[in-house]
Amino acid sequence: MDQTTTAPDYEAEYNNRARVPEHPGIIAGWQADAAAYRATAPCELGIPYGEGERQSYDLFKPEAARGNALVMFIHGGYWQALGRSFFSHMARGLNRLGLPVAVVGYDLCPQVHLGHIVWELQQAAAALWRRYGLPVVASGHSAGGHLSACTLATNWHNVDPDLPDRLVPAAYGISGLYNLKPLTETSINTALGLDMAAAERESPLFWPAPSRLTMDAVVGGAESDEYHKQSRRLVDVWGLEGVQTRYEEIEGANHFTVIAGLADPENPMTRRIAEGGRLPLPRRTATRSATPLRSAAVQTFFVEIKCKLGKTYEVASELADREIASEIYSTAGNYDILAKFHVAADVDIGHFVAQKVQSIPEIADTHTIITFKAF
Repeated sequence: MDQTTTAPDYEAEYNNRARVPEHPGIIAGWQADAAAYRATAPCELGIPYGEGERQSYDLFKPEAARGNALVMFIHGGYWQALGRSFFSHMARGLNRLGLPVAVVGYDLCPQVHLGHIVWELQQAAAALWRRYGLPVVASGHSAGGHLSACTLATNWHNVDPDLPDRLVPAAYGISGLYNLKPLTETSINTALGLDMAAAERESPLFWPAPSRLTMDAVVGGAESDEYHKQSRRLVDVWGLEGVQTRYEEIEGANHFTVIAGLADPENPMTRRIAEGGRLPLPRRTATRSATPLRSAAVQTFFVEIKCKLGKTYEVASELADREIASEIYSTAGNYDILAKFHVAADVDIGHFVAQKVQSIPEIADTHTIITFKAF
């Protein structure tokens, strides 16, 4: 019996806007949610990392900073659409978990070629390291998933000999594209202008694998077979070459709804990325100095807490569950607990303590210690 194999219809497999006809409403929702988050979140907008108008990032800061990394979120749009202003709310969940998030913009095709965009994101990650002295966890959606994998697999000494090997120690690609060859047979390539050689050159699947680093490839359960294949293939190939890889499907999610969980601090996607943000710091060369993420933008203070009789452990547990303190200690003397907090510069400390600390019913009294300069 003859068996024939039908070639995939790459146009149908990769044209996500055609596959999800309700996408205009979803994108409009992104834009509204992003604007709302920018209006309320502690942030610095439009920080340049290059000369181009789009070569800048928005930094969203947590109220209580925890972790030893900064997350870089890279938007999608097939390298030819959208921008960072659509995705500010992608920082919300990670900010609530104590991690700063840089939502990065970049130039678009066909104004620049795709290889230039890869270079821009390498420059963005390097700029974040130079400014803040923190390793960068790369996270991105669709085209941003591709760019996240590229930054993970970058040889940073080729970018700048002073950069650490593990500048990007972990990446979280959501609905990413890691083998660009199939795109050469689709309408998407009209703006990209890739021939087969260029498609292979810009595909992280064919780059030297970043062994001993971590790569998650996540895809929506309702996405096309080709998108599932893209993530599985990267996980399989890089996993055999020493990368700590992980594949996951988000049940019921399509290409546009798959990122919704990042706005929620309780979502497993958000918590998985946050795991990559609690890492040892790479060694910095003595000739460079970093701008501390908390220096001008964050206030540090301590609160001594006196608990009701027998309620110390309950108070400590509630503080930990609220995820507002960076450190919590038991103490001897007039108070039972010493907690350390970091809040944005424009936050009223008295109001913060009254609303978020003293509201714990088992607390009998508090004493706040304001700090000034760290020596």
